[in-house]
Amino acid sequence: MYHAEKIAVEAMTASCAAKHSDAVEGLILLAACSATTLTGTDLSVLTVCGSENGVLNREKYEECQSNLPENTEEIILQGG
Repeated sequence: MYHAEKIAVEAMTASCAAKHSDAVEGLILLAACSATTLTGTDLSVLTVCGSENGVLNREKYEECQSNLPENTEEIILQGG
């Protein structure tokens, strides 16, 4: 999958989860961030990314963290 396609799929997934939070229990974001606000939902969110990921826009990733629920769990794979 091309990088731009991956971003589009992940953005749509977060948006879909937000719209259907009554039917979705959680969301896993792999080296991705949610541009959609999920703070008002009961979704369980897990973010996973590598500490050495050269593709992920770290600045955008950090900005988007505020879109996630307070109970979001983040795993950073050291050296990954």
